Amino acid sequence: MIKFELFLWWYFLKLALRKYNLMLAVVKFCKIMFIGEAMKKLIIFMIALLFCGCGIASKGDGASRDMNFHIAKRVAIDMSGGWIDFNKENYDKFWRNIRSSGNTKYKLDWIKADAYSMVNLNIEFLKSSLETYKSKNVIKTADFSSYEKNIENLVPTVSGYNTEQEYKLKMVIKQAIAVYNKQLQMLQNGGEFNLYLYLMHAANISDNGVSISIDFGRINAVGENKNDIEKHLNRAYELKQNLDSLFDKNYRW
Repeated sequence: MIKFELFLWWYFLKLALRKYNLMLAVVKFCKIMFIGEAMKKLIIFMIALLFCGCGIASKGDGASRDMNFHIAKRVAIDMSGGWIDFNKENYDKFWRNIRSSGNTKYKLDWIKADAYSMVNLNIEFLKSSLETYKSKNVIKTADFSSYEKNIENLVPTVSGYNTEQEYKLKMVIKQAIAVYNKQLQMLQNGGEFNLYLYLMHAANISDNGVSISIDFGRINAVGENKNDIEKHLNRAYELKQNLDSLFDKNYRW
């Protein structure tokens, strides 16, 4: 009888220990599951945050920040040459993409350096042309002479934007200055004239968005007197005003 009672105590004690271990196992399992669920929730949250961040970064028209930058640059370059108009659609497109390109201030400076270059050069060339035509002597404005002496006065190197493409752009503009000098020589004679004006045009953005190709279109500025030169000069001033308005982030319609 005593042996049987001892057996029962031993049996129930063993059963209790099994249940205790089972409970411990259940608790550990629950903890693991809790941690797993927490980790899963954290991972889901991070993925969602990542996608939200990507959405914010790519709210421009391109698939990347680089492409957004070059889309904005294309708007400015084409507007500087008069290939597209200054209107709300192009204004919104420019700012939508420049704001989603990162480092807005620096990239805005980079675009300005390129976009204003040919506009400013054409203004000074046409002002020089007007004075040369009237006086029958080659007369260059102070700014045109400074551009001729140092291209940096026209296209300043912006920090972080001293690229091979930028170097090539400056070399092309130097060639345009040389052509403009020859045309000033021809204007000394007065009478009818046939000038060439160079205008920048964004030809293509690479598929990966990291580069943009810029061409220089050429238009004929044909005329018979100083009024025709003034007409082209006024157009150049208009293009510069378009750029001023485009770069004004607080422009009101």
